[in-house]
Amino acid sequence: MKILYGVDGGGIKVVTLVVDGDAVKIDSELPKINGLVGRALKRRVARKMNGIIADGFVLVKPGEPGYLDAVIDTLEGMGFDVVG
Repeated sequence: MKILYGVDGGGIKVVTLVVDGDAVKIDSELPKINGLVGRALKRRVARKMNGIIADGFVLVKPGEPGYLDAVIDTLEGMGFDVVG
């Protein structure tokens, strides 16, 4: 198990992520972050096809491999940095 933190631009902790395998528990006092709990989220992917790199997103459900990456991508898209 590991613990990661999401911080805002001022360095204030706004979310705690408790990671146990593919399970991620999200704990925050901000309603917009708590709204992520239990939702499928988008994870950024890049695939090389015929010499061209295509960027895009895949949908990842809670408990699936890559869910932590999807949570991190979502938080970073909301303007928070994930550290830990």
